[in-house]
Amino acid sequence: MSRKRTPHTKETACRTVAKGLQDWGYPETTTAMVREILDAWLAGKRGDDLPHGVIGAFAESQFNEIESERPGALAAMEDK
Repeated sequence: MSRKRTPHTKETACRTVAKGLQDWGYPETTTAMVREILDAWLAGKRGDDLPHGVIGAFAESQFNEIESERPGALAAMEDK
């Protein structure tokens, strides 16, 4: 029996990254915060130019990991 996969959207990606950061000890991380970081990252901002300080830095490392495995994946995701 196959399981129906959730479509990959920016919303689901941000929710997943936010959950990971919460689990890592940053309980104040929200999906909305990660979305702000992702939007800035997709606009070309990196490092200290990303919003939300250390949370931005950790989210950036997650985005870089996703992109290293699947180049262009984040930009190609539906904007939901």
